[in-house]
Amino acid sequence: MNLVKVTNGNKHPKSNLNIEMAHVAVDETGYLSKLKQAYIHSVEVERMLGLNRYNFRIARSILVDDKRRPEMNRNTWFDQICEGLPELANGIDYIAFESDLKNMLNIFYSRVRPEKQVNVKNEIERYLAKRKRTACSHDIALWHSLRLGALGGKGLPVYEISTTDRKNKGLCSSFIATNVCSILPYTDRLHEEDAETDILRHLDRRYGDWRRVKRYYYEI
Repeated sequence: MNLVKVTNGNKHPKSNLNIEMAHVAVDETGYLSKLKQAYIHSVEVERMLGLNRYNFRIARSILVDDKRRPEMNRNTWFDQICEGLPELANGIDYIAFESDLKNMLNIFYSRVRPEKQVNVKNEIERYLAKRKRTACSHDIALWHSLRLGALGGKGLPVYEISTTDRKNKGLCSSFIATNVCSILPYTDRLHEEDAETDILRHLDRRYGDWRRVKRYYYEI
């Protein structure tokens, strides 16, 4: 199954909630097993929260850290996911790759409150110049902003998992959602807090409200 680039992240019907079901680095040993476990944990947390009882229209996403594996063929990688983790491939709607997120930085800077734009841009650009890649907190801020719609609805670095079966069941709602949440291991908490404190709180609320980002953590 080939990955299909999203052409309109804000398509009808609009999602009430975009849930990040997993965030995994593909250069780690045993990452497929880690991805599966993250998905299983997220499904359980979602069940415990009882989100479906509100009849939310939910989009489920994963974020892939591929920055240390730039040569990875994405379609081949997704074929491996479909073969090895069919429950995950059938349970998610969207995939994004961290190496693409930096291409949204200029749009992101313009969405920051004017009085904070210089500080946020300088902090990120200094890190980029030194490390040649964005930091975890930068990627997280971009990821949440994407899902909130703060970076617009067209030309997004996001892939849709679209099958006939999913369309017939009405499961293909928009990537952009009114609210977003991430279900993550506690080990990710520090980066998430840095992203909110240093960056997301400075978003201009005309574009995206950081208060609509929720996080739920589990022990591993």
